[in-house]
Amino acid sequence: MKNRSAMLEKIQKELKGKPYLLALDDVWDDDITTWEDLRENLLGMNKNVRCSILVTSRSENVTIVRDTPQENRYTLMLLGDKECWDIIRNRAFQNSSISSELEDIGRDVAHKCGGLPLVANIIGGTMSNKCDRDEWLSLRDSSHWSSLEKNERIVDALRLSFDRLPSSSLKQCFVYCSIFPKDFRIQKEQLIHLWMAEGFLPQAKRNFRQASEDIGNEYFNVLLSNYLLQDVEKDMHGIITGCKMHDLVHDLAQSIRNSKTEDDSHIQVQNEFDGVKLWHSLFLNSSFFHFKDFKCLRVLNFCEAKIDSLPKSIGWLKHLRYLDVSKTYICRLPRSITLLYHLQTLRLLRCWSLRELPKGMKILVSLRHLYITDGRHVPNEIGCLTNLRTLSEFDVGKEKRCGIRELGCLNELAGELAISNLQNVRNKEEAHGAKIWEKSKLHKLRYEWDCRMKGYNKDEEI
Repeated sequence: MKNRSAMLEKIQKELKGKPYLLALDDVWDDDITTWEDLRENLLGMNKNVRCSILVTSRSENVTIVRDTPQENRYTLMLLGDKECWDIIRNRAFQNSSISSELEDIGRDVAHKCGGLPLVANIIGGTMSNKCDRDEWLSLRDSSHWSSLEKNERIVDALRLSFDRLPSSSLKQCFVYCSIFPKDFRIQKEQLIHLWMAEGFLPQAKRNFRQASEDIGNEYFNVLLSNYLLQDVEKDMHGIITGCKMHDLVHDLAQSIRNSKTEDDSHIQVQNEFDGVKLWHSLFLNSSFFHFKDFKCLRVLNFCEAKIDSLPKSIGWLKHLRYLDVSKTYICRLPRSITLLYHLQTLRLLRCWSLRELPKGMKILVSLRHLYITDGRHVPNEIGCLTNLRTLSEFDVGKEKRCGIRELGCLNELAGELAISNLQNVRNKEEAHGAKIWEKSKLHKLRYEWDCRMKGYNKDEEI
């Protein structure tokens, strides 16, 4: 367990002296030493209070190691064909009526699910609103069911859902999710920006005004409706901000990613680093590697890496579209970063040691998303970055090149924006120059100023 002592201390603080039911879900660790140590700590803090521990697992070894009495073990039974069909029908057709012929085919499909609710869920999502008889017959007669009938890998049965994704680019987006570890909380915006950087999102054909982010959002929703992504997390406005991938679905994505068969030629594998095959992406915890060896990189992620600087040679990465140095000790960015003309996303969250951005950032005209925690990290003359869609903080400066009028041309800004140090706005004309009313895609706007400044003690002036 990571940070085991801190976790036990927190549990003891919350539960000490109280009766409790502690649920440990999807446990795979069958190390008896780890379990006995945990049990002793838990039992020791509430000796005179009745407490229980519920463990769920797909491994019989886990129950044996935990010395669970036979009468306290409960083996979940497989679902019946009727239950599997109920799941498939509910997800595929909701309350719509279907023909008896289609229902017969659907029941055959339900039988092939082998009583597994995950398979039924994903199949139902895959066939959502599809009433074509031939399509259901193709699903029923697929050769991928054979592995499930032979009690082999569930992953092969889940491949049915992947095969029916409507485009190769969407398949790329799904497989790319395997780059994250299992049980990882994937941030929706970050995932879409990574897809953009890799070039997985096609240009819109019918509506030329549709942005790549909008296409990425559609792809995300398709994967969600197909149950290939799940466990969504929403903000206070009901907007989905994150999700997870079931570990068996992760196994599917990883198996396709590692496949070298001719059928999977649409899954491009470009680089190999430290034995891990990637696309044009590197996720690193140090800066000790040669940039010149990775000139085709599109994604470079140093988030939480123990680094305090980046080499000047980062400017060699002409194709770089995504750079994340969040939660690092970096105190400055090299001037050569202004040579990254294709950079779309720059993440500088919680870079508390970072003093300022280099001069010349205004020429990064492809920049669409700038994530910062400190408004002082806004580059001078940011008004030149007219493609910018994300800017969470803006610190109004006293000089013209960092004044509030710099916001005037940034009409693509979306999401949330906090404008601080508004006491530096000298008059109404300057304030109007920001043209806030034209930024219709913003859904949250926060104004901040120092009311202790002279001249800002009246509501009218504010």
